[in-house]
Amino acid sequence: MKRFIGSCITFVVILALIIIHSVSMVRLGNKIRDLSDKTEECVLNDDWEEASAYLSLIKDEWERKSIWTALTIKTDDIEQIDISLSQSEKYAKLKAKEQFMGEFTMFSKLVEHIPHQEGFHIEELL
Repeated sequence: MKRFIGSCITFVVILALIIIHSVSMVRLGNKIRDLSDKTEECVLNDDWEEASAYLSLIKDEWERKSIWTALTIKTDDIEQIDISLSQSEKYAKLKAKEQFMGEFTMFSKLVEHIPHQEGFHIEELL
């Protein structure tokens, strides 16, 4: 009976950690997507100072959660996101709109897939 109770407790703890991770990844993806939309809007309006401010917020959020994401996301995917964000920052400093939009779109798409890779969706069960 003690083994059964121990197994149930272990199962509940693992399930709770999975749910916490899933919710965290979905929130990260949503927050970065919202900031990305605002950044793109600023760039289209040639407001590079505001765009740089949003890029800093995106970078801070990514760095704050990157250790947590590294637990389950492939290293190659994380490196691609880091490189794409870094290049986007450099293009923003140069005010190179076309290059920025191309690289930032790549960054946005890579981040957009995080909740789908790590999050829990009912569609996957059906």
